[in-house]
Amino acid sequence: MPEPIPEPIPKILYSEDFSNEMSGWGIGEDKTGAVYYQHGWLHIKNYTYSEFSTTSYNFSAGEFDDFILEVETKLVDGTDVNWHSVTCRTQDTTDPRCYYFSIGADGHYVIGKNQNWEVIPFIPPTRSIYILTDEDTVNLMRIECIGDNLRLSVNGHLLAEASDSTYNSGYLGLTATAEVEKHGKQFSEIAFDNLIVTEP
Repeated sequence: MPEPIPEPIPKILYSEDFSNEMSGWGIGEDKTGAVYYQHGWLHIKNYTYSEFSTTSYNFSAGEFDDFILEVETKLVDGTDVNWHSVTCRTQDTTDPRCYYFSIGADGHYVIGKNQNWEVIPFIPPTRSIYILTDEDTVNLMRIECIGDNLRLSVNGHLLAEASDSTYNSGYLGLTATAEVEKHGKQFSEIAFDNLIVTEP
């Protein structure tokens, strides 16, 4: 019997374990929140009173068109009414046109796009039993941007898919959103780790 042909290993386009603070992701603090490295994770803290999400970009990584992205994320502290988001095919930080893929520490998920300063979800926020909701519990997000096809999976389960042709390529971003104050928490602090981008 012939030996089985091994599956080809996808080519890695970019990877980041956030162990080096000089890796290119934007850090700093302003009235909306803060971004910083800690213990090998990229932390993004967003305040509930902010009208905007707190986002970190890495423009030095270049632009990506078709790809598969995986990243680990967890709620470190704060309200669990939030969004941990990956933005893909981001056009410009001054006009954040992009696709977004989001999960919440309360178990919800959504995908959509930002266009002309308007947030346009492709599906309404939906709850999933596959999103782990305990504080400091790690979820694995998998995002596929291949042509017009957009897919979000979490912990090995496909949650949402859509088709859209607005954006063909762009930059990557990581975002935290704190929706409301809960139990006296006026922020959400999200951490990301082990981001890897491969060819489809």
